[in-house]
Amino acid sequence: MSNRINNMVVWIAALVVTSSACLASPVLPFSQSWTNSGTASWTNDGGATVDNPNTNALRIAFGSGPGSSYIYGTGGTNGQYGGDFKAPAGTNLTVSFKFITGADTPGALYLAFQSGGEMWRYNLLASDPIAANSTNQISSKVLSSYSTQWGGFGNINSTQYAADIGAVDWIGIYVANSGFGAQTYWLDDWTYGYEPVPVPVPEPETVWMILAVVMSIGITFRSRLVDTMNQMKTRFTKV
Repeated sequence: MSNRINNMVVWIAALVVTSSACLASPVLPFSQSWTNSGTASWTNDGGATVDNPNTNALRIAFGSGPGSSYIYGTGGTNGQYGGDFKAPAGTNLTVSFKFITGADTPGALYLAFQSGGEMWRYNLLASDPIAANSTNQISSKVLSSYSTQWGGFGNINSTQYAADIGAVDWIGIYVANSGFGAQTYWLDDWTYGYEPVPVPVPEPETVWMILAVVMSIGITFRSRLVDTMNQMKTRFTKV
């Protein structure tokens, strides 16, 4: 009986350790620049060809005709593409990267990650216009907390995001080509970092309203103080 209990304890401990490892936080800060040959744990879902032909960047090649693909990292040496992407209190975990174009620009470009049954996507073209024949810098997109720029498929809401960002299966981008000809893009300098949470700055109207309230309180207090002083003066005069 005692052996069974001991075996069960060992099994439960192993399960807890395995689960913790699966959801471990990535080792950060981290940057992937593809300076060596190979894709460095990056792959795709079959809509494009992904390789690194000594260009110091991850090449994303579409054949002729409409096409789209998720391009994403899996695992990584220190789990940089899966696990818990929540940030310490007072900070945001962000991702930045370069999206390099030739003569064409993409029809769609999203930051994307998957967690269980949810696919989350952040429309980058809405905030970061992409130019042809350029190295387009995408900077400081917040991963660790929900914003309305995040959409996707599944149970999409802020509560679900808070759960999913702590259990990421993979992370990367979604790209769709434009037109019908063969098109090539490159991904480079995929970088995570921590940034302080911005301190909200009140609008000028809010500042003026606060000042007006403070002045009103001051005037009211002064009026009551004057009344109290006059009453005390009257009492002492009578005495």
